[in-house]
Amino acid sequence: MSDQFLKRKQLLGALYGLIAGVAFAFTAWGIDGIALSRAHASYPFIKFLPGLILCALLGTLFGWMSIRIGKGLVTIAIWLIFAFVLVWSIIWLPFKLTPTLLRVLQPSLADWIDFPMIANVDQFRIVGMMAIALPTIICGLLESNIVEMVLMSSHKGALLTIILVCGLLMSLAGSAGDEIIAKILREPVQVLDNLFQFAIDHQGKEIDIKLARRMHYSTVRDLEEILPRSRRLTLIAFDENLAQMNILVNFDGIWVKCTTIYSQPTMCEHVLQAPVYYISQSISSY
Repeated sequence: MSDQFLKRKQLLGALYGLIAGVAFAFTAWGIDGIALSRAHASYPFIKFLPGLILCALLGTLFGWMSIRIGKGLVTIAIWLIFAFVLVWSIIWLPFKLTPTLLRVLQPSLADWIDFPMIANVDQFRIVGMMAIALPTIICGLLESNIVEMVLMSSHKGALLTIILVCGLLMSLAGSAGDEIIAKILREPVQVLDNLFQFAIDHQGKEIDIKLARRMHYSTVRDLEEILPRSRRLTLIAFDENLAQMNILVNFDGIWVKCTTIYSQPTMCEHVLQAPVYYISQSISSY
C-alpha cells in the first residue's frame, strides 16, 4: 500500500474513533444535560462538556491506534481498554469531577456540597462493563472493514456508514451509561421541578386530595409566595446509597433546601441565610 493510502486509512480510523467518542458522550451526558436544563437545573452540562472532550480525544486516539496496528487481538484489546475508560468516566465525572467544578463555579456552595463515593461501586462497574463493553468492542471489530469500504467507495455518502454504524453502537453504550448513573441523579431534580410547576399552575385553585398526595404538594405548600420567581436547582448532597438527595433551590435570591428520598419529595425548608451571605460576611469581617 502507498503511504498516502495508509495515511488516509489512519485518518479515517481517527475519524471513526472521534465519532464513537462523541456519540457516547452525547447519549451518556448530553441528553442528561438537555433534560436538566429543561428542569431549571444550574450548570446542566457540567458533566457533558468534560465528558465530550475526554471521549472525543480518547476515541480519536484509540480509533487511530486500532487502524495503525491493524491486528485482530490488539484491536479487541484497544477497544476493551476504551470501554474500561468509558465505564470509569461515568462514575468519575458525577462523583469526583462534578463536585469539584461546582465548588469552583459557585464557591458559596463549597460547604454544602457532599458527594460521597457510592456504596457497592464495584457492582456499578461490573454492570457498566456488561452494558458498555459489548457494543464498544463490536464497534471496534467493525472499524477496519468499514474504513476500507469507505476508502474503496467512490460514493461521497460512504462516510455516512461510519456515522450510522459507529454512532448507533456507541449511542447504545452511552444510553446504558445514562441509565446506570446519570438518570438516578437527574430524576430527583426533575421530580422537584415538576412539583414546583404543578404548584404554580394550581395556585388559587382547589386541588384534588389524591392528586395533591401523589404530587407531594404538602412539601411546597409553605413556598407559594416565592414559587413564581425564577428558579435554579442544584443537587448538593446525597447518601452513599443514592436514596436521599438534597437539592438547593435559588428562587431569585431566596434559597430553599429540599430533600427527596428515592425521587419522592419529602421536605422543603427555607435556608435562613443564603450561601452567598456567608461569603459576603467573611469578606467584610477582614
